[in-house]
Amino acid sequence: MPMSPGYIPFHPNPSKPKYKPPPGAVDAHCHVFGPEAKFPFAPDRKYTPCDAPKEKLFALRDFLGFDKNVIVQASCHSKDNRATVDALEAANGRARGVAFVGEEVSDEELARMDKAGVRGVRFNFLKRLVDFTPRDVLTRIAARVEKLGWHIVVYFEMPDLAELESFFNCCRDGQRPRANLEVGLNDSIGVILSNLSMDQERRVYFNEMDKMGLETSAGKKA
Repeated sequence: MPMSPGYIPFHPNPSKPKYKPPPGAVDAHCHVFGPEAKFPFAPDRKYTPCDAPKEKLFALRDFLGFDKNVIVQASCHSKDNRATVDALEAANGRARGVAFVGEEVSDEELARMDKAGVRGVRFNFLKRLVDFTPRDVLTRIAARVEKLGWHIVVYFEMPDLAELESFFNCCRDGQRPRANLEVGLNDSIGVILSNLSMDQERRVYFNEMDKMGLETSAGKKA
């Protein structure tokens, strides 16, 4: 199937960076796409990428000098996590995953993903990538993955932060997060912060997290 117009595929021959990551370095957010013949893209997807299977990802990981990966379920695969799980199972312990699930997911499916190396679920609020999911459904999913010790990745655009704040608080049990929240701001925050120094950027980010009583991915209160 042809790629979506304007979609930019991965570079077939990237240059070697001068920077060498330290031992144990982790690429903390990456995807696998297909291959479509084995893991079809979702019918309701918002875009069609090129195939970028696990073999390509692992080769790039090694080329760039990373030791491990965190493989995040791509929205073009929707709730079919087979491509991500397949990559995790082939990674020989060098990858962990973040899944995208619906309320209909069974406990058996969650257990299989956990065994493969999934350690979190992604709540995606980007309307250009996913359809709306009722907030009460997401809250129930959060309660289920808490039992597995998973965390939640919330992915949103900066202008939507105020609207989502009440929901993020609903994912908390009293003063304790129902599941650890990892906040992933869309690249639109780069537009907002582009004219700020790094120290100013950090203050803006941590300020917003502190307002919501959330923790940073480092586990420290923002």
